[in-house]
Amino acid sequence: MLGWHTSVYHQADKGSSPATTMSPTGKRLAVWQTGLGGLNWINELVEKGKAVDLGGNGYPSRYTARAKHLIPYIKDGPPLAKKIWSSDEDDILTEKWAGRTVIDQAEIAHWRSTFLYCVRNYLPWQSHKPEQEDARILRLAEAAHRL
Repeated sequence: MLGWHTSVYHQADKGSSPATTMSPTGKRLAVWQTGLGGLNWINELVEKGKAVDLGGNGYPSRYTARAKHLIPYIKDGPPLAKKIWSSDEDDILTEKWAGRTVIDQAEIAHWRSTFLYCVRNYLPWQSHKPEQEDARILRLAEAAHRL
């Protein structure tokens, strides 16, 4: 599956200090899965100066933004979010796997425009065990060779 697994969390300190790549997170506000264009919305916020790209390379990529900029994008369903998620045969799905887009509407109802949130984006295949990833890479290389 090519795309992104995105989660939005309160910053653990309710946003009283600027986020870093290592900032602890608090309660999760939303989680969803998208295809490849799934980061366009947050990158647009960065370009407009309404979010900060904290770095990362998909393992994870992290951003921070104020609620007033994030909530409008996620309250009625995040951009390009899959209602039902997809997975590959080698994916390791734990009890934390939601399998669908989840938005905590009760939490959204209590947001404050000044709260800072952390947005984490993962490439989904990161959840594989290394030995399974080696086998997966070999299968992908064999498939590419057949093209």
